Amino acid sequence: IEHRIMPIFNFEMKDAFFAKDIKVYLDRGLSTFAIGQFGGSFDNNWPNDPEKLNEVAGMFRDYAGVLKAAHLIDKAYIYTYDEPKYGDPRVDEITKMIHRADPELKNMVCMHGLSNPDKYPGWGDDIDIWCVRNVVFDPNMAKVYQDKGKEIWIYVSGPEPPYPTLVIDYPAMAYRIVPWQCWKYGIKGYLSWCVNFWEENPWQNPMNTKWGQNGNGFLYYPGENGPVTSIRLEVTHDGIEDYEYLYLLNEKIKEAEARGLGAGSAALLEKAKKLLIVGNSIASSMGDYTKNSEVIYEIRTSNAEA
Repeated sequence: IEHRIMPIFNFEMKDAFFAKDIKVYLDRGLSTFAIGQFGGSFDNNWPNDPEKLNEVAGMFRDYAGVLKAAHLIDKAYIYTYDEPKYGDPRVDEITKMIHRADPELKNMVCMHGLSNPDKYPGWGDDIDIWCVRNVVFDPNMAKVYQDKGKEIWIYVSGPEPPYPTLVIDYPAMAYRIVPWQCWKYGIKGYLSWCVNFWEENPWQNPMNTKWGQNGNGFLYYPGENGPVTSIRLEVTHDGIEDYEYLYLLNEKIKEAEARGLGAGSAALLEKAKKLLIVGNSIASSMGDYTKNSEVIYEIRTSNAEA
C-alpha cells in the first residue's frame, strides 16, 4: 500500500470481523480492493453446475451485505473474468449473476481489447470496469465505453518496445510513464497480474515465466526481513505520485472555482488548468512517449508550485 499497490483479498467475508481486520489497511491508504475466491485471478474458476453457481451467487450477496455494513461497497470490485473472447456468453452469464446478487457489486474484466459494442448488442452491459492491454488500447473506443458510464483500466502483459511494461530489460521511463498515460485518457486503474511471482529464486534467475522476460510477474524480491522493492517498483511509484500531483491540483482548481475567483486569480487558474493537460510532448499514444526525464520533473515541479 505504501507503493500504491492495492491487494486482492481472497478470503471469506461473512462476518463483521472483516471490517475490523481491513481497518489496518484503510488507515494506511487502501483505496480499492478485489474480493472473493472465484474469478479471473483463479483462471476463471466459476462452477459450471447451476446449483453450485447459485450458491456462489448467495455468497456474493452475503459479501455485499458485509461491505455495505462497513461502508466499503464503493471500494470493492470483483476480478470477474480474465482475457475472454469478446462476446463470450459465459462472461455475460457470470457478470449478470454477480449483479443479481447485488447490483452495487462491480465486475472487472480483463480484455485484450475493446470492440465496438454495436457488434455485440447487450454483451458486456454488466461489466462495470473494462481492463484493457496497453498494446491494443484505442482512446476513441475507450471514450465510447466511458460515455456509457463504464470505467476503463489498463494492464501491461508481456509487451515489447515501444510499449511500456514492468519487466527489467527496459529504460526506466517505461515504468514511470504509464500513470501519465492513465491521466491523459481518463484511465482509473492500472493492474499488474502479480508482484511476487517467485517460482524460483528471482535474485539468481529473474526470467521465471514462460514469456521469456526478466521480471515479468514480480516487483518485489524475497528478503530475510520481508520483501525487498525493485528499482522498477520505485520508479513506478514515482509515476503514481506524478499522477497524485495532477489529481491534487485538479481538486484545488475545483475548490477555487467553487469559492469564486478573486481579483487577478483568473490567469493563475487558467495556468493551473493547462498543467493538467498531458500533451503529446509527454505522451501522444500508448507506444509514443517522451524519453526525457527532465520533462517529467519540470511538469511535476510546476504542478507542486501551482
